[in-house]
Amino acid sequence: MNPISDIKICSHLYTFPDDKTKQETYYLIFEIIVNGQRLTDFTSYAVNLEELIQSIDRDGQFYIITCWCGVPECAGVTKGVNVFHNQDLISWTVIQPAPSRTLTFSQKMYENAIRTAIKQGKKLIAQAKYSTNQNLEVVPMQNERLIALE
Repeated sequence: MNPISDIKICSHLYTFPDDKTKQETYYLIFEIIVNGQRLTDFTSYAVNLEELIQSIDRDGQFYIITCWCGVPECAGVTKGVNVFHNQDLISWTVIQPAPSRTLTFSQKMYENAIRTAIKQGKKLIAQAKYSTNQNLEVVPMQNERLIALE
């Protein structure tokens, strides 16, 4: 059994530094941080929160890592994260994006990380909407309804 890894899911607004349009577009992205390190390059990949939520209590293959457009294959991801539950532990086998690795999380920490990310995303959207008139997109768009403001 692998040692239990620390998981955090952070949201932040990202803009491409070379975007020379008159009105910059900001992207609300989520990053999975495992043991203090990004799981992958989230300027190239995105986190699908719906898939992540489904993986809380089900075994299976989930496309947690996807393209910014929401289609995993667009980013070269043809194998989802294999998720397995054993008592109060959740294990991931990540093949794509490379490198291949197996990670184990406590169920409680996993659920808290997801809940915190959604709250944080909603807060960022609210702040952005009331502070500027910038363009704001949620990445991938599947995440939009999960963090929509009521």
